[in-house]
Amino acid sequence: MKYMFVLQWPGSSIRDYDSMIEKERTLTSTLSKRHKVDGHDIGSDEANIFIATGDPERLCEEVKSLMSPAGLSGCRMAYRKMGDYPNPSGRIADRYPEPVSDADRGDCIPQGGGSDYGAT
Repeated sequence: MKYMFVLQWPGSSIRDYDSMIEKERTLTSTLSKRHKVDGHDIGSDEANIFIATGDPERLCEEVKSLMSPAGLSGCRMAYRKMGDYPNPSGRIADRYPEPVSDADRGDCIPQGGGSDYGAT
């Protein structure tokens, strides 16, 4: 699998953690075999689920079709080639809710600081 895909929601409470775990379980049991849920973390007011994939565009579409609008509320998605981190020039491809330009990233997609992948 060539890419690491991240789903990111705001989160810092026990309830946020429980919600992230439930989403991770749902994705683990329902995503096609071409993708592998690779773990999660929570911290810095963000909850993340990591998924290894060879086809991030298809994964994005699967996630959007599997999760309810409420489940995607506040969600940001992005991916990068494995091995690009911690290279600060590594490209992060934004996928959801909509792609943004490098100039519009601001602090939501750190390049070389903060969370490993950022999200969109």
